Amino acid sequence: MIQIKKNNFKIESFINSTLSFLKEHNCPESDPSVWIVWTDKNDTKVQYGPTTGRDNFMQQLQEGKSLFFRFSTECFDSEITCVNGETYECADANDEDSKSIISERDFLGYSVSLVNNEYKIELAIHSGEMFPYPEQIVKDEVGEHESVMKKHIEKFIVR
Repeated sequence: MIQIKKNNFKIESFINSTLSFLKEHNCPESDPSVWIVWTDKNDTKVQYGPTTGRDNFMQQLQEGKSLFFRFSTECFDSEITCVNGETYECADANDEDSKSIISERDFLGYSVSLVNNEYKIELAIHSGEMFPYPEQIVKDEVGEHESVMKKHIEKFIVR
């Protein structure tokens, strides 16, 4: 987990970078803000906002919600594309020997919350709905992707 004082994190740049990535890689015809999901305090169940024009991310953080900002696309043809421009292998649903922690309907990303004037940033996976389990955010389980995700988030931290 990364904790950074509110004034030392370029949250607007981070949000805009994420929205640009989502616009390019997830359903270009939809509003990219719909893909920034949230969880309520002490919960892992994913919730979605309105399908158009959402821009109240700071308000949601101040209300105690944790927002999930995607670092990757969904696994497609056994690979994910990430906001850093790289592609990585992901698990094929039919390959029981795969070592990848990302599979169909999963996304790498950051769970961001605002606590006592500090951003708490946790590396996480948005685990897509796989019956009977609901969509959820699983924190600190990004395995081999940890270093590239930390390197990306560092670009938005003022030291």
